Amino acid sequence: MSEHQEFSRQDYYPNFAPYYDQIFDAVATDRNKIFNVTRQLIENMIPKPLTMLDLGTGTGGLLKEFRDDIEILVGLDSSSDMLEVAKTKLPEAEFIEGDMSDFNLDRKFDVIVCMFDAINHLKDIDRWEGLFASASRHLNRGGQFIFDTHTIASLSRLVTYKDGLSWPVGDGLYNYKARRSGLLLNEIIADFSLRPDTHDQVTNEITGQIREITFPLQEIRTRAAIHLHPLTSLDLNLASSLNKNGADFASDTSLRAMFVYTNKKETST
Repeated sequence: MSEHQEFSRQDYYPNFAPYYDQIFDAVATDRNKIFNVTRQLIENMIPKPLTMLDLGTGTGGLLKEFRDDIEILVGLDSSSDMLEVAKTKLPEAEFIEGDMSDFNLDRKFDVIVCMFDAINHLKDIDRWEGLFASASRHLNRGGQFIFDTHTIASLSRLVTYKDGLSWPVGDGLYNYKARRSGLLLNEIIADFSLRPDTHDQVTNEITGQIREITFPLQEIRTRAAIHLHPLTSLDLNLASSLNKNGADFASDTSLRAMFVYTNKKETST
């Protein structure tokens, strides 16, 4: 893993990969809404996409949702441990280990997604822009790039309301502790622990840490617009219905912001 890749995956994902799907099912209470909104956005813009690339794919959960709808599914992630799980779960898809902020796959896609705050693992805004540039290079003409992100408000909410929470995972217990990174409002450090079987006092506790960072949405929009053309932005918690002209606009107070982009228009010289 190179120095400029995601700054929060070094110890969390190798340790938790075998349990990640169970953890995700227990913790990600909004996952079905994210799946449904993503699907509706795609259907509104591209009725029958043939190819999809998922950045920060993890164990391939989002790609699995589209296995019956999109013929060619590709996932990219920096964690080989997560990808091993994904390959077992979705053998018909292609999984590639790589840096989502700087990649070249020598092909293009109808749809590119980066969901479940995967982008928040990139440690600075230049890395975010690198992801936008890479997505732009890999997007078919008229294609769609969709990503979501924590806002400063939602990171604050994690520290305020979720610090110290626990969730049952199988026969074990998954614990979450979150704190700010120094005085920074836009970055948090989350510590996780899992005892796979609470009845087995011999089993070692698994631990890991994740850092997540975000930026004011105007700064994100500015960096993305260098490489892509904006279509709409959504506050996921308000986006109960969508249409081709967009829905509720995301703001810095949104608890999850979603963005939709397409190719920049070609200019004549």
